[in-house]
Amino acid sequence: MGKRRWHKRLSVAVLAAILAVSYGGVNISASAAMVSAVEESIQAEEKGLTASPSDAETTEKTEKTNTEKAKVSEAVIATPSDVKKPESTKLPEISAAVKETGSAMYADAAEDTVYTISPAATGGFSVSGGALTDTNVTTLTEAVEKILAQSKTKKVAIDFDKIVSSESDGIKLDTPCELTLTGSYKAVGSSGALFKIKSPGCFTIHNTADITISYQAIINRKENDAEVIFEHNDGILENSTGDTLFNLKTNDKVYLKGGTIDGNVFGNTNGYVEISDGVWNGSLSSVKEVKMIGGRLENCKADTSSIYAIRGAEKISISGGKIYAENTNTASSNSAAYAISMADKTQLTLSGDVNISASCNSGKQGALYYFGGAYPTVDATGLTSVNSGFTLAPSYSAMTSSSALTNWMECSDNIQSLLENMELKVIGDTKAEYADYELKAAGNYIRILDKNAPASQIDKGVIKKADIQLSDDGTKYDVTVTYASAGEGTEENPEKKYLYDKTSGRISGILNDILLMNTGTAGPQITIGSTDKPINEDITIDTAGFSEENAVILEGKIKGRVTVTGKGTLKSSLSCSGFVGATSSTIHIIGGEIIGTSTDSPVIQLSAANLIVEGDSTVIQNANHSYGSDENRDTISATGGVQITIRGGTIESSGGRALYIYRKGDSALDESYASLRVEGGTILGAKYGIYNTEHNEVTIKGGTIHGKESDIFLAHNITQIPRAPKRFAVENESSSNSFPFDTMQIENLSSTNEIDFTKAKFKTNDNNLSIVLNSGAVAGKLFRVSTEEYRSFLKKVKLSGPAAPVCVVYNSAEPSASPETTDIYAFPKTEQRTVHVKYYNEYTDTEPFYDEYLLNRYTVNGAELISSYLSKTVPSGANPDKFSVWRYKDDIRMGTAADETKAVNQLVEDRLTPEATGAPVVELYAGYKVSLTGNAAATGDSSVSFEATSDGTTLYYTDKTKYSPYSGEELRAAAKAEATRADFQSLTSGDGKFTISYKDLEPGQSYSCIMVAENANFDVSDALMLTATTNNRVLNKNDFSIGETQFTYTGNQETHGVSVTPTSGNSGKFEIGSVLYKKKEGDKYTGSFLEAQAAAGVYGVFVSTKSEKTGIKRATDLFLCDMTIEKAEFDPSWFKTYSKITYGQDVGDALEPMIRGEYSAAGATAVITGYGEISYKLYEDAALTKEVSRNSSGHYDVCLKEDGTVGQYYVGVTCTEGSNVKAQEKPTAIFNNQLTIEKADHTFTDLTCENIYYGESPAPKVQLKNADADVAYTEAASGPVRFTYTKDSSGSDGAVWSAGNNAGTWYVRAEIDESRNFNGAKSEWKAFTVNKAELKISVKTLDSKTYDGSTTANGTLSLEAVKGNILSTDEAELGASGVFTWTSPAAGTSTVNVSEIRLTGTAKDNYCIVENGDSLTGISCQNAQITAAELTGVSVKQTDSLTYNGKPQVADVEVKATTVNGNPVSFVYGVTAEQAADPATASPTVPAFTDAGEHRVYYVASASGHELETGSFIVTILEAQLNGVGSENYTGVYDGRAHGISVTLSAAAKGGTILYGETEGECKLTENPLYRNTGAYTVYYEVSKDNYITHKGHASVTIKPADLTVTAEPKTITYKEAPPVYSSKISGLVDDTEKVLEGKITYRCDYAVGRDVGEYEIVPSGLTAKNGNYTIAYIPGTLNVTQAAPELSIENLSALDRVYDAAALEPKVRSDSDGALTVTFMKGNEVIPNAPAAVGSYRVIVNTKATKNYLAGNKEFSFEIRKAPLTVTAKDLRIRVKSEIPEYEAIYEGFAGADNAASLGGNLQFTCSYTKESAVGTYEIMPYGLTSENYEFRFVGGTLTVEGSSGGGGGFIPPITVQKPTISTGEGYTVSTGSEGTTATINVQDGYELVDVTVNGVSKGEVTTLTGLKTGDKIEVTVVKKAELSEAEKVQLELAKVTKDNFKARSKQVKMKNGKKAVTITWTNTSGVKFDGVEIFRSLKKNSGYGKNPIYTSKSGKYYNTSVKKGKKYYYKVRSYIEVDGIKYYSAWSAKAWRTVK
Repeated sequence: MGKRRWHKRLSVAVLAAILAVSYGGVNISASAAMVSAVEESIQAEEKGLTASPSDAETTEKTEKTNTEKAKVSEAVIATPSDVKKPESTKLPEISAAVKETGSAMYADAAEDTVYTISPAATGGFSVSGGALTDTNVTTLTEAVEKILAQSKTKKVAIDFDKIVSSESDGIKLDTPCELTLTGSYKAVGSSGALFKIKSPGCFTIHNTADITISYQAIINRKENDAEVIFEHNDGILENSTGDTLFNLKTNDKVYLKGGTIDGNVFGNTNGYVEISDGVWNGSLSSVKEVKMIGGRLENCKADTSSIYAIRGAEKISISGGKIYAENTNTASSNSAAYAISMADKTQLTLSGDVNISASCNSGKQGALYYFGGAYPTVDATGLTSVNSGFTLAPSYSAMTSSSALTNWMECSDNIQSLLENMELKVIGDTKAEYADYELKAAGNYIRILDKNAPASQIDKGVIKKADIQLSDDGTKYDVTVTYASAGEGTEENPEKKYLYDKTSGRISGILNDILLMNTGTAGPQITIGSTDKPINEDITIDTAGFSEENAVILEGKIKGRVTVTGKGTLKSSLSCSGFVGATSSTIHIIGGEIIGTSTDSPVIQLSAANLIVEGDSTVIQNANHSYGSDENRDTISATGGVQITIRGGTIESSGGRALYIYRKGDSALDESYASLRVEGGTILGAKYGIYNTEHNEVTIKGGTIHGKESDIFLAHNITQIPRAPKRFAVENESSSNSFPFDTMQIENLSSTNEIDFTKAKFKTNDNNLSIVLNSGAVAGKLFRVSTEEYRSFLKKVKLSGPAAPVCVVYNSAEPSASPETTDIYAFPKTEQRTVHVKYYNEYTDTEPFYDEYLLNRYTVNGAELISSYLSKTVPSGANPDKFSVWRYKDDIRMGTAADETKAVNQLVEDRLTPEATGAPVVELYAGYKVSLTGNAAATGDSSVSFEATSDGTTLYYTDKTKYSPYSGEELRAAAKAEATRADFQSLTSGDGKFTISYKDLEPGQSYSCIMVAENANFDVSDALMLTATTNNRVLNKNDFSIGETQFTYTGNQETHGVSVTPTSGNSGKFEIGSVLYKKKEGDKYTGSFLEAQAAAGVYGVFVSTKSEKTGIKRATDLFLCDMTIEKAEFDPSWFKTYSKITYGQDVGDALEPMIRGEYSAAGATAVITGYGEISYKLYEDAALTKEVSRNSSGHYDVCLKEDGTVGQYYVGVTCTEGSNVKAQEKPTAIFNNQLTIEKADHTFTDLTCENIYYGESPAPKVQLKNADADVAYTEAASGPVRFTYTKDSSGSDGAVWSAGNNAGTWYVRAEIDESRNFNGAKSEWKAFTVNKAELKISVKTLDSKTYDGSTTANGTLSLEAVKGNILSTDEAELGASGVFTWTSPAAGTSTVNVSEIRLTGTAKDNYCIVENGDSLTGISCQNAQITAAELTGVSVKQTDSLTYNGKPQVADVEVKATTVNGNPVSFVYGVTAEQAADPATASPTVPAFTDAGEHRVYYVASASGHELETGSFIVTILEAQLNGVGSENYTGVYDGRAHGISVTLSAAAKGGTILYGETEGECKLTENPLYRNTGAYTVYYEVSKDNYITHKGHASVTIKPADLTVTAEPKTITYKEAPPVYSSKISGLVDDTEKVLEGKITYRCDYAVGRDVGEYEIVPSGLTAKNGNYTIAYIPGTLNVTQAAPELSIENLSALDRVYDAAALEPKVRSDSDGALTVTFMKGNEVIPNAPAAVGSYRVIVNTKATKNYLAGNKEFSFEIRKAPLTVTAKDLRIRVKSEIPEYEAIYEGFAGADNAASLGGNLQFTCSYTKESAVGTYEIMPYGLTSENYEFRFVGGTLTVEGSSGGGGGFIPPITVQKPTISTGEGYTVSTGSEGTTATINVQDGYELVDVTVNGVSKGEVTTLTGLKTGDKIEVTVVKKAELSEAEKVQLELAKVTKDNFKARSKQVKMKNGKKAVTITWTNTSGVKFDGVEIFRSLKKNSGYGKNPIYTSKSGKYYNTSVKKGKKYYYKVRSYIEVDGIKYYSAWSAKAWRTVK
């Protein structure tokens, strides 16, 4: 089971914690109800339920490339509606609790900061929030960009503060983000929108704002590359024009969860809409999927045609809410209203309580409207209730278009209660043909039927069979139904016939009738059409209620597709053109020919149904070769969680993919993934056999899969969300099937999905498996295979790809663990992570017998690094049983054993050079066991001897007993190691015998020798330790007891000596005379003898004896030993240093320690000399572990204690070695090692501060000097110095500067606190001035008023700081007052004067007004003005009629208008409303017009103080000259883009229509002609406009060629190699590919095969640019020819590798090198002097020396002389019963050369069960006993036939004497002689078998007729009783009748429907024997090569062999078989048939 999503693995407690953090903060715990709600949501998702906006199936995006790519959207887990955000949360409630993006929690829709966008007073907009404070921007786009720039997560909340936007297309979004909107937003203008999406990615909007747009809410310009999720939670979203609100793209989703949406949606079959709450006023048109959970969807308006709430959706799911449509038009009879208009194939699901209705005055109304087409049955199985008046409204055409609505709705048991609230209304039934139709229940279906007619023509009953055939006249369907018998006494299986009118019913309807009327539990067997008379119709069949065991069975033939609905099983052998499975059913195909030719769909299309295919004769083929898309040329296409099982048959695509499976959406649920299981059959694809996307579960256990481009294609994994891994598995291990496919293409290796070959196996004769990695593939896991089989897989797998891909092995456990599986990874090329491991039999081998790449430090997505262990490998050479360990072969570790318990990354030696590609190399050779034995013996009182025997050649040994625990490997390593090599000695020996002698030893002492043996292969033995003891000897110097010889220097005043006395055994035998010393220098003792010594050093100790006993020689100055006076340990108490300094006084050697007087002054107790150089360091602790470093200023910091007081450092010293004192490397404390560093002082200088204005901050500067630095500081600088301020300089304290400090005089000073190294300090006070802030006054608001004749005005003032700032604390109460007056009382006045301006508020004393003074004049504000009064009773009436006369004419008009105060009204006119409204262009009289025609004249009525009124009437307008047309030429360099002229229209020409042409006078093009290629072009244009004369002109386009560079790429080849394929890099292409270039790059290079090593120039040329678009320059490259590796070969190697032929064959060695050749033969490790002739495995090593053009080289070849087959066959013998055992003989067949029986060993013997007492019968004679090294014996038995010698029961009877005529009888036979006595007939009785007939003792064989007899001839007949035949014997006798004559095979070349050539094999059987099947074998040779397995096994009489190639000649032979108890018995072969493919 795969990994579950992260939230499924969480415990309830963890979920509670997540909810608490996400919704309640850290101090709020999640309630049990919340946890339960989340758990229920998770369970709902697991069951496939949908409960939130994002549970909708994610729309897929398909890029138009050769492979499927998709965009992944996030999947969201539903949150129950009762889980609320706390009230304190600032942001709107989030719709989903958890969002899957990796493992991140989706707790909030936005960050806590809320950004506000407001209109700016000066224009543009102001942004506040977060780090943005009143930031002014020009556009809303800029505002949102600044907000998103502040957010890391791109999740922000935006509050629109009464925003009115005129930005075209709305706010542009370039960054994927998640926005939460509040406030209000209004977009104006013709293209007013909310957002425009400009980049790929996911954009999510949570909306509670009131939004009004005039175009669309969101414009998605990236379409399929972007995903837009719009969630409306509250507020109003509306389109002010009432038009389209959303134009959905593929990945767009809209959710209504609250509030109101006013506007329409158009999907163009894209997008997703879900309504769960709120009100949506508008229509949803052509949306791909609509889901209604709650809320209301209403479309109410007046329209003269039909309106709909939902129209044209592909999928609709309704489980709540209300859907309503109302057409309020009362005049038009064509008006109509429908809640839902069903599109062709709309899938509608109703569940729960639904409310769907419509209303229209015309009466054309309905809940569901059908127009015509094929409609799936409505799924209402979960429907509880419907509203009263729920109306089904099919159109008349829908009713007449066959049985599309036969089974309209599928319900549950409540079907009758549903029908009570439903009604039928047929729309457009003008003739009342369907007046009597109603909705009726038929089973669980609701049908539309005549209320007077039965639900079905067919009678109810248990239906067994049904037959549907077209009548002879073709107008009706003859239906024959076979029922089960009613019981005893009734008709058995009665038949009834029914007649259906073809014009009123389709086959689908008849099928529905049959299934509905069937009361049985089993599905009937239904035959539709026949092979001779197929029915031309698509059919639909409902499988509901039928399982696999009782499935409906279809047979026959139709020319159409079968759509399977319901959730049951259909079995079919129906021949048709395809199947569609869109429901959770099972299609089980057991036969038939399903051949499709459609150009718009696959043959079998599965989106929900499972599929099973079996049956040898089943054929499923897409015969569409090349039409339509790739998808439409698929044979089987499966999307989503369907299961496909292929057990047999042929699945073939003539133009595409045979089998295509695809994951549905981006869900991680299992139901979104298809599964495929192939157990047999043949899958053939013109492109691909199986095309698997998204790694669905695939298991292949058998069958054959083939595709022209690739048998298998695995598309890349695009699913980014966590999900269980899927397998692509091959499991053919338990069958005799070959590996099922040969080629496999992988788009991208997956870290989560696995190719599983653990149960797969390659057979010996299987083809290689070619695996192709697509371009861009990176390293990754390729497949998993059983460890036992992985090497055979690697031999078969051939990787190819963009580089040089390689298989890399990953062993997860060490070899000794015997892992069951091995992972194989693929890398584009070898590299650091691919360790090349090579295995050699011996270290001298130059070629490995096996090598592989192992995984090294590989990681996936940052996970832990993994490395492979070594593979379990054994050597292939001799003596594998002695194999011990793998050893390193490299020069650094040669012979060292490799540790197989370590991963390969630990086996890589970094000092070794990797391969050229960077791959590390580990070379290992086989190590073998080495023997080692030995013994030890004493050879005197001072010597011992050790002897050892080994099969090694080198012995390492030591007398150091510390090596006694070492193993053999460790001991050999120590003997060779640099550090321990001196402890060892070595010996070499050719015979493996070694002797080691030790002399000059102590008597009676034991001595050991530890040794290890090594052979020439660097193998080692176990360690061996031998011990021997010396004999006793006479007294010598060793008989002295020596006292202490080791002393230590303690000062110059103390000397040392060695105590020497006789040993206790020599007590009294002699005395010590003197002990003297000599200084030892190196190995020598120099100078004169000395007395005891004080200085350190090594001294020889020499003894002289006296008073010796007799026989003991006096020792004079006898050297005894060395005395050593060790150097003294360094004593830190000898030294001292300072105890206290001030910070900074540690410069140079100021703290250098010095020796104390107690150890240096004369007369001291101990005078110390001879010590080395002293060094010191400071430390924080007495233990001297925490070293103190100097700071950046080069000083030691002051030591501070935890309480802040000054502490001490500790001084630690080290000392180099001296003559008497050792080195002190570790710091140690000296005598007074505590050092105190006191703090130093600061100094301030040069303090300054400039004057400021109120609201500003001062900027003082000061200079700080101390021991570390001299630095200037300012207020803005971040540093230790701070500034404080005061109004009173006499005070001692100041404060930090406050923005609210009043104007006046202030003082500043610099301060610095006490620090670690310095005391605190303060400067003197410095004065500066704070001036009042200077303000500018402006009008903030101004109130409009209606004209009243006065100038009184109302408004407010605003303040703006000019110098200084207005503090936020002052803004609330600081203000200004003034007197407002309009500048004029007239209407339209928009300016005011403001006088008597004064500042107000408590803070006014810190401000002053400096601009505009105390008054403002002529100020306007916010469009405020005096508005005019309204004119009433305005009308204009034309009084006469004008006729066109070619002259200007003026119309007379009558005008009326009334003013408020009786002021006169004046009228002005214009030809446009604008002209009439503009006083400068308006005319006081009606305009004159010349041409005839009605044209509108606009007028404006005006009166003083009143608003204008407008109107219009008709005039005529002459055409005028068209001005304002301009054109512009284009000139540029070719850039791959299209260019054209530019025609601009201005002035009167604006709005004109432009037509273009490339020929003058023929301007008919509406689009500007564009040119890409180099050249000069002329474009003509004509501009026309109503009422204007057409303007004509032309302009030119000139495009110059671009520059292009062709650079020859450098190449490297070896000598004598053919010139490489030269290549070049082309630079300078602009948006083009190299296809724009013509010709072919040719190259000139002086190199030719055979030229010497060196460099040669490559000169490219030969290209031209299509259309002259480029000027091409060529740059030469270099060809580097290097030394070649010699090619060494043996021409007759294949002849050397042979069966034993008794000949010594010399190799024919060839080399292309001119170096000298040598040849060496080897057998194992033995060098063979001459070419071998005997059986064995041999190696031939060929060497050649280096020359000028060739490297030195060697190559090893191997061959084998195998034993020759020698057949020894026993001769057949015949004897009489009771005879003696005969002499057996043998015949030999197969001797080589001059060999004969004498060349064999052993003794030829025979076995035979015959004895003298044996009965008549046959007995096997079997030879044995021979031996030979050169022959493989095949002993073949002969037959000993024992014949009878007496009559009856199988023996002889006495001879019959021929007489005229007579009949003689014996047991089992009779003999009848003829009347003349010259003939006789033998008749054998049943149960007996004739053995032999003799005449006068001469055998005639098994004859039954004798002629030429004479009277008196003696006839003898021998018969035996037959044994009872077994079934197998009977079958064999039967098959014996099948001979070549009556069992014939023929071949013929044919052409298949897919255009492929094939050979058809047919056979006939005239023997009369009925056999079970035939087997066909094929070969390219007539008499061999047919193989063991047939290419096909069939029961029919024909086979198409399609895997043939043109020009090849194929031979075929056929044999029949009969099968008994699972065993096949075969006939003789047919004669061979052959065919050459043309």
